[in-house]
Amino acid sequence: MRGTAAAVTTLTTLNPDSTADAVGFGNTAEAIARGLREGSPYLYTAHSIDLPQLLVPLITSDTYALWGTFLAPFWLLPGPSGFYARLGNALLGAFAVYNVYLIARYYHSHQAGVIAALPMTFYPSVVAVQTTLLREAIILFGITTAARLLMLPSRRRSRLPSYGLAGIVLHVSLLQRDDNVFIFVAAIAAALAVYAVRAGFLSRRSIALGASLSPVAFVLSLPLVRNGIEFLAYTREVRASGRTVYLPQIIPQTVIELIAFSWIGAMYFLYAPFPWMIETIPDLLVSIEGLINVAFTVAGIWGVRSLGKKNVPATVGLLVGLAVAVVLYGVGTVNYGTGMRHRQMFIWIVFLFGGIGISEHVRFAWPFQWRSDDTTDAGARTVDSGAD
Repeated sequence: MRGTAAAVTTLTTLNPDSTADAVGFGNTAEAIARGLREGSPYLYTAHSIDLPQLLVPLITSDTYALWGTFLAPFWLLPGPSGFYARLGNALLGAFAVYNVYLIARYYHSHQAGVIAALPMTFYPSVVAVQTTLLREAIILFGITTAARLLMLPSRRRSRLPSYGLAGIVLHVSLLQRDDNVFIFVAAIAAALAVYAVRAGFLSRRSIALGASLSPVAFVLSLPLVRNGIEFLAYTREVRASGRTVYLPQIIPQTVIELIAFSWIGAMYFLYAPFPWMIETIPDLLVSIEGLINVAFTVAGIWGVRSLGKKNVPATVGLLVGLAVAVVLYGVGTVNYGTGMRHRQMFIWIVFLFGGIGISEHVRFAWPFQWRSDDTTDAGARTVDSGAD
């Protein structure tokens, strides 16, 4: 079913998401490819990308030039370049689904992997976005690939190649959306902190000292926090337009207002459109996705407990990353059209925990099993680091 829908949206112009930014990315990629043929890649573009911008994601200035640079090789091929590029994006999205399946299968069972992968495979919004020239597919691929490399064991003796490759794919993901740097840092720092405590690298005295200094750190970071809130407020104001806008009048301006609104914004980001927001058939389809997301969230409570017994650092890292993501994007997003695309980068964590949680209580008869030990030995896999 995903294959049929993906074929239609990739081969034709019927995809409603293949407009606006997607058209701009394609035009920029074509212009860069034209410049490449003449020996100067950015001859026909208003902006250019140099090496430092590729090495340091946070200094990249122009999104169109950057993503267009990644897409330009498709326009050097003979034939329908746009189709090649959309197909490449669809393949990246498929690999991301497979990554989530592998993680859930390793930590629980084949069934958990299938259930976790099902929404990513069949959601109309996911299929539609990942068969366009938008960036969500490559970002999702980078995040899930890094999680797979860090959470699943390596066949090599050394873990360094896995760590290095995880860093590379996260770097590419950050190049496309550098806003995620705070999410990645928070998730990795939380996982490393838990690992350090469990491995004995941090004593109780060190933890107590760090806790006592946290108020001081918060006070010192207030200017940065205020700048972040101003940026989120500006982003919310800019996006407060269009048919799918919601709660445009609420713009948090202080830390207290941000905290008060954070859970509301998170709910809209993860589950909107709600029934009272439905106006069109696409709205109805996405609202059904939201209801399924709610079910996975509830089941995820058991999934967190199950995964936490086998890999505490990874579980904490995933939860912290998800929490930071839904707060930041929940405040910065003010229409569910944008939210529908952005939540694809993080909703897979809910599906992962939900797939494991459902499999803790319900067993289905599957036509085949990948490995006979998927269910019997999963409970014995106990990992004390965020990597193995």
